[in-house]
Amino acid sequence: MVFIGSNVPHMWLSDPVYFEHNTKLVSKAITVFINPSIFNSLFELTSEMDDIRDLIQQASMGIHVFGKTRRIIADKLLKLANQNGFDKVMGLLQILNLLSVSTEKQLIIENVYEEESSPNADRLVKVIKYIKENFQSPLNLKEVAEIACMTKPSFCRFFKARTNKKFFQYLEEVRIDNACKLLIESDAPITDISYRCGYNSNSHFCKVFKDHMGKTPKQFRIDLNKHSWKS
Repeated sequence: MVFIGSNVPHMWLSDPVYFEHNTKLVSKAITVFINPSIFNSLFELTSEMDDIRDLIQQASMGIHVFGKTRRIIADKLLKLANQNGFDKVMGLLQILNLLSVSTEKQLIIENVYEEESSPNADRLVKVIKYIKENFQSPLNLKEVAEIACMTKPSFCRFFKARTNKKFFQYLEEVRIDNACKLLIESDAPITDISYRCGYNSNSHFCKVFKDHMGKTPKQFRIDLNKHSWKS
């Protein structure tokens, strides 16, 4: 269970056992999207919301929830899906309050929180946006560092500190994530998918895909069809 803020790079992968031959395991997820701006007036009017305000700020680094808190919130999320109106609002506030006071959580990225309005936060947003809009094209460190108005060494240190990933590691994850979507949602040839995800070599794409997913793109698609996962 995780609680993450806006513009936080992330990618979800099931455990390897979910991709084994003849497995009957299927991943399921509950996702709740919250616009933090709806709480701004409450933050200003009452100090009782201070813990929730701090929680939302910390979400920029990602928060991992575990233990008894995870089980309690999971139960509340299931009930929240069937609630409406005032009950749903109250249920959401109860979940946020429980998260804010619980000790059964930890930051995923252990670094100093920076306000969203800071120059470094703006730089990261611009870089992530640029990557997601241009991952199909060849990207080099120099051009991305220029987006952040940094030298290449400074950018590498900055990106690793903020995302806990090297730049090219994150770029590969974005490309493979999009390759998975295309394999699931289309019947496009694998060669075509590799080029659409920024790989000039199909053999290199298949190698990188297998390193990330534990199987080749062809086997990934075969397994999807076997278990009727394709939409």
